[in-house]
Amino acid sequence: MNIAICDDNIKESGMLEETIYNCFHKNMICDCDVYTSGEELIKFLDNQKKVYQIYFLDIEMGKIDGFEVANFIRYRFENAIIIFTTCHSEWVYEAFEVNAFHYLVKPINKESVEKVLIRARKFLELKNTLFQFKIGKVIHTLNYNQIIYFESKGRQIIIYSMDENFVYYETLKKMMLRLKRTLFAQIHNSYVVNMEYISKIENHNVFLQNKVVLNISRKYYSEFMNRYKEFILEKAR
Repeated sequence: MNIAICDDNIKESGMLEETIYNCFHKNMICDCDVYTSGEELIKFLDNQKKVYQIYFLDIEMGKIDGFEVANFIRYRFENAIIIFTTCHSEWVYEAFEVNAFHYLVKPINKESVEKVLIRARKFLELKNTLFQFKIGKVIHTLNYNQIIYFESKGRQIIIYSMDENFVYYETLKKMMLRLKRTLFAQIHNSYVVNMEYISKIENHNVFLQNKVVLNISRKYYSEFMNRYKEFILEKAR
């Protein structure tokens, strides 16, 4: 689970970061990053270096306030969860104009953060935007839009994501049952691709945005092409 905090008060953002880490169980992975200005966060997101599932945004900051940052996030990542933090409860109505998930009034306590994180996680799971897998005793969570493609090697699955690659144990058949069919398609006995990352299809090959080229086997070609056409038509609506 990737979480971003954007607050120009370093002390308060540090306390919130510590609280968030304390709310996660020891077998759950949470990666929390702190940004001290709206400009810093927007610049980072503009380079698409990382995808966050949850954003904690202070409203009153420098040149760019929390509402402007929220509008940028909502435009780029429509499924992101935005939680505003502020000392002033009167901003609550403006917060929900950008479809904020929640609104926390400072000083923020651990109980309120824990409650909103539990709600946020359940919300993301219900929207079917998260993929979870276990490596050892640790449960990892990725957003679907972080995953470029999967490769199956025996009972091992390799996940190629935007940030890094992961290897865990599961059969491809079981993994496919957990995936969103409108987004992922099998092209080979060994490969399942995220159709969002397809640059082009040529000569029975899929060209992905990370410069990887994968072969489409005859067995899956017709079904895959039909699925991809449906995917493109749905995006155009």
